[in-house]
Amino acid sequence: MVIYFAHPMQTYGTPKERHVLNHIRDEFPTAKIIDPSKFSTNPDKFRFQHYLKHVKACDLFIFMPVRGDLIGKGIYEEVKYAHKIGKRILYFAHPIFYNRFRLIQRGNDWQYYARVVAWMDEDSDNSPYREYTKALYRMSMHEALRQQALPPTPPP
Repeated sequence: MVIYFAHPMQTYGTPKERHVLNHIRDEFPTAKIIDPSKFSTNPDKFRFQHYLKHVKACDLFIFMPVRGDLIGKGIYEEVKYAHKIGKRILYFAHPIFYNRFRLIQRGNDWQYYARVVAWMDEDSDNSPYREYTKALYRMSMHEALRQQALPPTPPP
């Protein structure tokens, strides 16, 4: 399995990045993780199309916010592309991996471009959607992958 891990440039090389990567490795010990922070030092590879090529090649797309529930324009575009080509997508909001979310565009600030609203079904019998607090519900990646993913809201 190949996992693409989309995360903000502000987290490249930080303890936060290492913590999330370790969490992904714990859940998927045999997976190859594509980490875009490894491309950013090569100017030829620091082009958005290069990132999308790797999104296309992955089996699972995982993304995390820049702060709180906000993502930048780059991650927003990667999520839209991953959805468009039918990739499995998980949203990481520590310590939960959500497989159901909506993206809400906030404006033109590229760093805080969209808000992510994530939730889980109460149970697996297709009950109505409910938003849950992080403190009450935890979900493993494997459990998230077994449930049907809801696509993000397309941009207006």
